[in-house]
Amino acid sequence: METENKKNSTGVGYVTTVKEYIKREKSNRCKVIVVDPEAEYTELMKERVISLKDKRINPFDIYQG
Repeated sequence: METENKKNSTGVGYVTTVKEYIKREKSNRCKVIVVDPEAEYTELMKERVISLKDKRINPFDIYQG
């Protein structure tokens, strides 16, 4: 399954790696949904919209579910 980065009109981005998440977090432009295309819990992860303005969130914890 090929996953591409997308940004829709609601300002929600899709990222495929922790590095991309951190890069997007530093730009602090939009909310991010962390999607691991190989994981069985991908649908659950899509439900978890993370506000990048909340710096208390650890992206590694989110990525690992």
